[in-house]
Amino acid sequence: MSKTFAIHHSAAILSSVISALILLTHTPNSLSLELGEPPTPATAPKGEIPAPTPRGNLIQGRAVDNGSVDIQNREAVRLLYINNYLPSNGVPMGFTGDIASCHAGDTSQAYKDATLARINYFRSMAGVAPSIAFDPVYSSKAQEAALMMAAQRSLSHTPSADSWTCYTEDGAEAASSSNLALGVVGPDAIDAYIRDSGAHNYAVGHRRWLLYPQTQLMGTGNVSAAAVANSVWVFDPNIWAPRPATREEYVSWPPPGHIPYQLVPPRWSFSYAGADFSSATVTMTDEHANSLPVALETTVNGYGENTLVWLPTLDGQAPECDTPYAVTIDNVGIDSTPTTFNYTVMLIDPAATDPGSDPQCTAGAAVNASIIWLLIKSANTEEE
Repeated sequence: MSKTFAIHHSAAILSSVISALILLTHTPNSLSLELGEPPTPATAPKGEIPAPTPRGNLIQGRAVDNGSVDIQNREAVRLLYINNYLPSNGVPMGFTGDIASCHAGDTSQAYKDATLARINYFRSMAGVAPSIAFDPVYSSKAQEAALMMAAQRSLSHTPSADSWTCYTEDGAEAASSSNLALGVVGPDAIDAYIRDSGAHNYAVGHRRWLLYPQTQLMGTGNVSAAAVANSVWVFDPNIWAPRPATREEYVSWPPPGHIPYQLVPPRWSFSYAGADFSSATVTMTDEHANSLPVALETTVNGYGENTLVWLPTLDGQAPECDTPYAVTIDNVGIDSTPTTFNYTVMLIDPAATDPGSDPQCTAGAAVNASIIWLLIKSANTEEE
């Protein structure tokens, strides 16, 4: 066996193993997923959420280093997905509660760690400091909120003591400060919040709270019994603090640079503290400079940073090679000045090694990607 053949053979095996892991971790959930409306803070300061001082945080054209991944480095993004995202799947929950007796119980520390890792993974990818910690008090109350949602089989940020099964004041407090979901738990719930599907989630408020730069502390509660529910506490005392530095001066999803195509949602978003998006427009082009149809969602402020949301019309095909999409956002009001933002999102298959400057994907990688894409597309259809 030649050395060259051996290298290509080993690479093919590695690609197949990674692809198998991706297939397992992205298999559609058989439970019905439901997200609640995103939470809103009980109080807010006058005016907009504080922006960075000075405005923006790019220093002589170089992005700040806040611990987030180098999104322009394909291999760094690929390895972060393999070494950080994938291992947080499949961790046993260890739920010790009971819905029938209204016992909230708890989940294993490993499961909490996996959920936290998933939050910090998305923050790192988005250019926000991946330094969230779980506050044990928040998590304890979020556990009671999850129990209430599971027992009631309904979602509300304002549950009533008179009509809600397993009601507690701590659970109600957590419900008012949390992203809430039925039919999904733990790391999968974090994926669902980032995706933010559903007709009433056009503002992607769940995503905005998970990626909110000021937040330092969160908490999580998970119930998996006769019903399945999740609560992620997203408000902490830093909510109105000055905005810390982010990798770019904005926070977008998908972010500028490389991203595993499995994590690209139908709704794209661009957040900028204090921005006026009332006259903003979005245009997108593919790798052949063809314009893509784009539908703007209604702009809604009040969930983290001001955010523009749109739905691009993509071809729905597996990316046989790294696939760039150029984004231009015009007429964004920044300090009353119309401003334009340009960036490129590069969809990659994390099961494929760096294709180089002239990407050519192997037949095996293309077949694996096609199978994965079909599964994800099926899951997305069911979720919508």
